[in-house]
Amino acid sequence: MFKEFTGKTPFEYIRALRLSRAALLLRDKQPRVVDVAFDFVFDSHEGFTRAFIKQFGVSPKKYSDSPEPIQLFMPQRIRDYYLHNAKRRD
Repeated sequence: MFKEFTGKTPFEYIRALRLSRAALLLRDKQPRVVDVAFDFVFDSHEGFTRAFIKQFGVSPKKYSDSPEPIQLFMPQRIRDYYLHNAKRRD
């Protein structure tokens, strides 16, 4: 049901949210990329960098050094979405 409502599996949803929050931190505070990787529960700097590039098309270091607009993941309120669809079915 979760994927039906969000278009993402729970893992994809949480990962996109974590990466978007990490991007905001990199943009606003400019910490070391390795610190951000571990703060956002990635096993390694390399894994974080691969996921970041896949999500945003730019490396976290490059984004931190020169932040250009990227498409951040904006979470949906699942409960509200479910209730809205439930009303449409009635």
